[in-house]
Parts: sequence; structure tokens; C-alpha cells
Amino acid sequence: MRRKRQEELKRSQKSVSYMPDDILNNRIDVANRAEYYNEFYPSMFIQDVKLRIMPIGGRVSKKEFNVSLDPPDPKMQKIIESAISPEEYHHDLAEIICAFVADCAVNLLIYEAETYEIVYLSEPKSGQIIGFELVQINPFTLVQRGTSLSQFLPDEHTNKLSERRCIELQPERILTFKLPVNIQGKLDQVMESMRTLSLTSPDFFMEELAAGFKKTPYDVTAHNHLRHVALAKITKDFGWNARNSFEKEASEYYLIYRHLKFEKFRIELRNSILDTLNAGLELVGKQLGFNTKILVNGLPTLDDVQSANDHLIKGDIPFGEILEPFQGF
Repeated sequence: MRRKRQEELKRSQKSVSYMPDDILNNRIDVANRAEYYNEFYPSMFIQDVKLRIMPIGGRVSKKEFNVSLDPPDPKMQKIIESAISPEEYHHDLAEIICAFVADCAVNLLIYEAETYEIVYLSEPKSGQIIGFELVQINPFTLVQRGTSLSQFLPDEHTNKLSERRCIELQPERILTFKLPVNIQGKLDQVMESMRTLSLTSPDFFMEELAAGFKKTPYDVTAHNHLRHVALAKITKDFGWNARNSFEKEASEYYLIYRHLKFEKFRIELRNSILDTLNAGLELVGKQLGFNTKILVNGLPTLDDVQSANDHLIKGDIPFGEILEPFQGF
């Protein structure tokens, strides 16, 4: 469905898409989260998840990989592709799903939630629903009260964007992606701690270095060692090795153990996003009369992680072979 054609259709959208400035200006927690992508360790962590949660461009070099609909439905595939991807990035299902999952993962790591309104597109005269779009909503503008869901607009935006300050939304048309349950509540503190550790050297050292003389005893090597130990401890629940930043402080066995733990984290995050996306397609299917879901094949699974962990514990194959199933994309 072409974008020009979509503009001619009637849209069911109720929400307003915008990023209110007062949220960033007045809520320190939100402003801090928005800066994660600019901080050294949080940014590195986010990119390491994004770059390997799905194949870039929907293609891999060494393994069989594909994204499909089950059951196949060529007509619905075109509708789903148009709904998930903007027109200028509309190529094929694998590329679109890979990009969506990667971008969703980034927002989940930063904000812990990613919300969309399912907007239905219908013929103006007949009212027949022939398509849909996923329209992003800022999660910090939403308020849940029991089973009702509302979007609140600040006064200064009301006249520009809507006649109403409070917009009642239909929960069955709202799709919210969240972190896996076992991760919820843990990530924010980890990101904040990594942000603190991103400060490479204390101010007094940098000032003395700039002035050309050193009067305060300071051991850079000892400082870096302690920072690496702290980084390893902070990220142990996620298994991130910080691109081998602390490989001198850890055994090869432990680094591989953490590598597998990080693979598990990425797989669980990927599965959670895909499960939520398929739950959204189930809702859409009831309106458009289809029953299909997205399948991703050819990527490492949780069973692969368990098998690798078993080999690591038994010591029955070389370390390099343990990690082989997770290479090549």
C-alpha cells in the first residue's frame, strides 16, 4: 500500500505523536535516560545489543536466515510491511522486521517501554478497513487508570495539536513493548551506574594535567583496574563484557560464561519484542480477517545458549567451538 494511497484513506488515530519539551525539562529521570546514548558505557552497551539482536539489513553471510509469515499470506505481507516501515525504508519483510526489532530494542533499553497506537485505515465511502499503521506514542504522556488509558497534553500544546487536553484511548488499539519480566526493574540502575563509570579520570587529575604539573598522588592504572572490576560487577546480570574492557581482570572461562549470558539477554529481548508484535498482529487480524504471525528462523536460540553452557561446564569442546553458533551475523 503506497503512502500516497494511505493519505486518501480514513484513519482511526486518536493519539497525538509528539515529544513535549516540558517532560525533558522538568523530569530529571527522563532527561537522564535520553542521554544514555551519549554516554560512553551506556552507549556502547546499547549499540552492542542493537547490532546483534537481529541481522543488519535482514541479511547474514554464513547462516540460513529468513523472516516469513505463518501461514504465508502475500496480500497481508504487503499490508504488514507498509504498516511497520515508513515508505522510504520499505524493501522486504526481513529487512523491515530486523530494523523494527533493533530500533525497538534501543528504546526499551533507554525508556523501558515502547508504545504504539494501532491505527486502522479504511475506505472513506464504504468504511471497510483495508490496512493499518503502527503510530508511536510517547509513553510518558500516557496515564493508566484501571482498564482505561488516556493521553494527556500539556496546556501549551493543546491549542496547537488538539482541542482536548485529555484523549481517551482504546486499550485494544494500544500496543506496548516492554522489557522481559526478568529484566524489568534492573536495567535503569545498571545504566545509571555505567553512566557514572563513563567518567574516565577525576577532575583534579585532568586539571593538573592541563596545567603541566602533578601535585596529587594518583595511579591511573589502579583507577582503571577498579573501574573495570566495578563495570564487571554492575553488568553481571546481563553478561556484557564491555568489548573485552576487563579481559585482563578475568579468566577466559568467565568471559565466555558472560558472553553466553549476554547472548541469552539479547535473545530474550528479541523474543519479547517479536511476541508483542505478533500479539498486535492478532488484534489487527480480527479487524482485517487474517490469522498469521511473524516467524524468524536461523538465529541462535535459548536452547543454543543452554547447549553451549553445558559444553562450557563439561569442558568437552574447545572454547572457540562453544561460541561458534553465535557467530556469522
